[in-house]
Amino acid sequence: MKTIQNLVKYIERLCQDNEWHIIISDYYNVLRDYESIRPYLAQNNWHTNPYCMKVKESKHFTRRCVALKNAGRRNIKRRGTAGWNFCYCGVAEYTLPIFSGNIHAFTVSVTGFLAPKSQRILTAIANKTKSSLQEIESIRNENLKKITPVIEQRLECYVAVIGNMLEKILENNPLLTFKKDEASHEQKYVLTAIDYIEKHYAEEITPEDVAEECNISLSHLQHLFIKLTCEGIATTIRRKRIERACELLISTHRSVRDIALSCGFYDTNYFSVVFKRIRGMTPLEFRKRKGQN
Repeated sequence: MKTIQNLVKYIERLCQDNEWHIIISDYYNVLRDYESIRPYLAQNNWHTNPYCMKVKESKHFTRRCVALKNAGRRNIKRRGTAGWNFCYCGVAEYTLPIFSGNIHAFTVSVTGFLAPKSQRILTAIANKTKSSLQEIESIRNENLKKITPVIEQRLECYVAVIGNMLEKILENNPLLTFKKDEASHEQKYVLTAIDYIEKHYAEEITPEDVAEECNISLSHLQHLFIKLTCEGIATTIRRKRIERACELLISTHRSVRDIALSCGFYDTNYFSVVFKRIRGMTPLEFRKRKGQN
């Protein structure tokens, strides 16, 4: 699709010219089949600046990051417009939610800016990561950018263009194309199911559990998934688990076994097989390759 090509070129140029770190959160997998956009999707490119990576050396702060990320989506959706989000560890990101009707389909994030933070929190980060306060402050100041009026003006202008391109892409998506801003019954079932998977993928959920949550037969829901998303329910669950595993492999130093368990895989060998089938490499190869970028 030409719009995807233009979107990728535009993001690449923004990142090069401004040294920005741009991430797209794709909540309903609209972009999953476009290889060129993958480096900018959240599961492949989460907060990986040296300061965030230092903070995530602590499992305590990693868990907190995940929890606040989920809460952040709710806050962004409720706000409904572009604006700043501020992390507990003193990182700011500029975000723009993209909607189809009343469905929050994407969030565009430009991360890596300085946000106010108390010495108490910085001291806690230093203690949890076994670092000195001076080291933490140095890493933070060296790797996060100050927010200036010029930067805010650029963000408001340039990120809006990304939003317009994503809205155009949504026009051709059968799951998120609504008439009069209202989803059909078929769309509502699938959207409800995807939201349920998003919240419970780390648990031992099955396609039967998803169908029960939607109050619809498994065969009917499976038919709707294939019709509207071109993949089955079980595939969607596995892919969501692998996406989350990718985030953790990039942004933490946790073991493959630990990551597999936290993403709903209770057999590490099976996790590795599924991971390689979907990503074309083992979890350790993925971590090594992303760590070199």
